[in-house]
Amino acid sequence: MPNTSKGGGGTTGGTLDEKTIITDLLMSHKYLVDSYSKATVESADPKLRDLFHKLYTECLRDQDEIYNHMNSHGWYKPPEASTQEVQKAEQKFSQTVSQMGIQG
Repeated sequence: MPNTSKGGGGTTGGTLDEKTIITDLLMSHKYLVDSYSKATVESADPKLRDLFHKLYTECLRDQDEIYNHMNSHGWYKPPEASTQEVQKAEQKFSQTVSQMGIQG
């Protein structure tokens, strides 16, 4: 039985450790979220669109749990954005929305 309790990263005696497995899960969920999102907006059939949206939502929830687990172990720590970076992103988003004529 594989040893998944180690947290160092990589393999131990030919078995995958927890960090390696959960990192793969996170990457897979990122891919699935992207795929389900595209499938949702490209589906013409309402029932199929609803199914893809449900799968997208569930996958996003699972991805959040995986991220929180990794973050709590110090395995995935994305850099925090500064207040200036957040304001710049908000401004860019607002400009894009305005240019597209979307009402908020």
